[in-house]
Amino acid sequence: MKIIIDLKKTVHENAAAYYDEAKKWKKKADGAKIAIAQMQGRSLARRQLQVPVKAATKARKTKTGWFGEYHHGTTKNGFMVVSGKNAKDNDQLVSRHLKEGDLFFHADIVGASTTILKGSGKKPAKEDLEQAAQMAACYSRAWKQSYHVVDVYAVTPNQLSKYSQGEYVGQGAFIILGERQWFKNTELKLYLKPDPVAKTVAIVPFIHSGKRDDATLVQPGSVPKETAVKAFAKKWHVREEAVSSVLPGDVETV
Repeated sequence: MKIIIDLKKTVHENAAAYYDEAKKWKKKADGAKIAIAQMQGRSLARRQLQVPVKAATKARKTKTGWFGEYHHGTTKNGFMVVSGKNAKDNDQLVSRHLKEGDLFFHADIVGASTTILKGSGKKPAKEDLEQAAQMAACYSRAWKQSYHVVDVYAVTPNQLSKYSQGEYVGQGAFIILGERQWFKNTELKLYLKPDPVAKTVAIVPFIHSGKRDDATLVQPGSVPKETAVKAFAKKWHVREEAVSSVLPGDVETV
């Protein structure tokens, strides 16, 4: 280390100058250490906050499965039926989850959810198809328009297309090719089965389900959805969000 002496200053003046310079550099060094410590602390805090959130999200998806993002229920013979909640869901259900052996259901009305019945390598019975059709009917605009029946059709995956005369159709819309399997005058009725322990509400199609003491039968009615959500949540001891996510619209109990 080189030390430069100013010959115009005394020994004490040179020493004082170096002492002042040293204090200045020490202050900068201390500031740098503080800045580094603050950055490391923020980084650690971010990691500590992120880990539980990611873990919780992953655990939630593992527990409910991919279908937890959509309306979903199970037919009498154990087939999974899933309906989209919006146009984006409708596209995703077809592009990601509709496979060979599954069936695509849609109410014959503008503004209806894509509903798919997962074949799971087995052939569904007539009652399974009719229950899937009922899910498709209930999660359509027919409920909001207070219809009590609506026609529903089903097609196979290879009968769907996103192109019409060379042009791409809009989000949530599909072109249907070939003949459709019809389910005429499908009733808009659902059983809602609360689970106070899990704080959830399950969807059960009414048709072929028989009388159920563990569930409430609902259909389109005059009670506003918001009012019904609060009443059901209080009665069933579940979260309002759990009721709101499965109730198609204004309602009455049967």
